[in-house]
Amino acid sequence: MARTIVFDIEVAFYPEITEMAIKRGVDEKQFSSSQFGSVIDANMRYVTNISYKINSEPVVDLSLLEGKGSLKGDANEKQLLQKFAKVYNTCDESVAHYGDKFDIRFLNSRMSIYNLPPLKPIKLVDTWKILKTNFILNTNKLDSAIKFFNCPYGKPSLDWSVWRQVSLGERKAHKILRHRCHYDVLSLAWLYKNKLSVFAKGTVNKSLAHDKAFVDDVTIKSQLNAARCPNCDSKGTLVREGYSYSKTATKVQLSCKKCFKWPTAPLKKDGSIGGVR
Repeated sequence: MARTIVFDIEVAFYPEITEMAIKRGVDEKQFSSSQFGSVIDANMRYVTNISYKINSEPVVDLSLLEGKGSLKGDANEKQLLQKFAKVYNTCDESVAHYGDKFDIRFLNSRMSIYNLPPLKPIKLVDTWKILKTNFILNTNKLDSAIKFFNCPYGKPSLDWSVWRQVSLGERKAHKILRHRCHYDVLSLAWLYKNKLSVFAKGTVNKSLAHDKAFVDDVTIKSQLNAARCPNCDSKGTLVREGYSYSKTATKVQLSCKKCFKWPTAPLKKDGSIGGVR
């Protein structure tokens, strides 16, 4: 079965920035603003929470609460990102609100700081774009869609002070933000399944995952041992990472353990793979 992951992230300012803003009596968002409004800069903020839901499974919450030691700052962020990447990379499609403009870009930015491989390049469905293209609501925010479509799950409204407390490492605030992230995913998953998926374009052909294609594991292993990465030209560094589905074809998903590129190879009728691209 094809795996679709619905996810949401929460981020916070570095504590030094929050402390400086409090000392000066200003809003820290002023430190990263442009003519178009506040800029969420991966240099000034870090990931505090990621919640996700795969198919009909329950929501899973990842947060800095799971790490050891201080909750102040990004000390446990690397482990949080690694846990999410391990799950995300097993999926075939993802759904996030404003995910194309923000979530994926912010995650890859923070992961690069720790020299972690980028996330698997699966199809991303951005529900913000679906709302913008197909509906006329008062805004294209998730909260507007929740209210318009009478979603049974709400989006908890939080005062800016909660994010400040998260930045400063307060455990109670972290728990509140985790709760919010959890319900964002519940709401988004419901909206996508019941109202928005019919408007999504370019989604993967999920029926392909049910095809029982012949796969010659021994031959493919031998081919990969001799194959070179199309990006860094290294030999024997490619490993299988499941499959990549399009509208009409199933390809073998690969990753390079040296340069972290995600190439693919067509699956041939005899169970072997074609040229790596």
